[in-house]
Amino acid sequence: MMRLGNSEGDREKKMKRAMIIGRPGSGKSTPARMLGTRTGLPVVHVDHIHWMPGWVERDKPGKVVLALEAQNRDVWIFEGGLGATKEHRLSRCDTLINLVFSLWLRAWRVFKRTVTHYGKSRPDLPEGCPEHFSLEFWKWIWDTRRTNREANLRWMAEAGRDVAVYHFRSARQVRAFLADVWAGLVPQTLIPQRRVMDYDNISAGDFGRSLTGVGVNLLTRDVRVLAAFLAEVFGLKIHRLSNDFAIIAHGNVVFQLHGDGTFHANPLPQLIPENPPRGGGAQFYLFGIDPDDAVAKASDHMVIEQPANKPHGLREATILSPEGYAFSPAVPHHG
Repeated sequence: MMRLGNSEGDREKKMKRAMIIGRPGSGKSTPARMLGTRTGLPVVHVDHIHWMPGWVERDKPGKVVLALEAQNRDVWIFEGGLGATKEHRLSRCDTLINLVFSLWLRAWRVFKRTVTHYGKSRPDLPEGCPEHFSLEFWKWIWDTRRTNREANLRWMAEAGRDVAVYHFRSARQVRAFLADVWAGLVPQTLIPQRRVMDYDNISAGDFGRSLTGVGVNLLTRDVRVLAAFLAEVFGLKIHRLSNDFAIIAHGNVVFQLHGDGTFHANPLPQLIPENPPRGGGAQFYLFGIDPDDAVAKASDHMVIEQPANKPHGLREATILSPEGYAFSPAVPHHG
């Protein structure tokens, strides 16, 4: 789970207007309903705005009127997309939740819900709109498999400084978050942390000045090989990749990769062993990344610890990079 708070400081604020976005089949309605039940906030399903009984599509002016009427209220949880009013919704929300799942998982979910509710109206649909197989809808899922994701990431980047941004990349992360919500660990209060930054275009000076807290810099023989490992196995975001340098982003945390040659005037290379492993004694946790998924993707790498539930409340595994750095993907478990 990635939580990206955009506000400076650590003051708490109460959720009043939550915006949930994601591509078709992401399961937006489920967290919307659970958050609504837990917080008492009214839930707005965009399909109630988009459709009228009998699967008759409402005209655009009618959609805009209904959406703005909901968005102008003091409190709401709004799930789904309506491009014509998204900018206004984003300016009003204090919480943004983005669900980013694979095409195949979303396709399976759409197929499953169609079979489960076939001939009946789902709770997030108006009465008189029975579930059915629609080739047009499936074509839309395929046609927007990339564009919708990019658009939603832009909305995250453009969220206001006081908006708490949650970025979920697996169903397990969503379940853990909702379990915490239901247990009262994450009720109506969200704590913003830091602003989303444009790491691909920020200057070196501005990047350095933006860093706070504890920083990690990994020296490597081959920046591109290590970056590829981090992207392929853990899904981390790679920025400013070159033969000498890369910025690695995981939620609101960043670290850096430097090629050995860039540290020729630094004493650190003298401490590096000639042969792997380089990371002896250090463990790099990647919180919010499913260890089972990571191990499944790590077939070409050394898994030194299989996924397991630990007494400290995490399910984790440990995987070595090609040079021996130990990375541990971990998610909360409630067993």
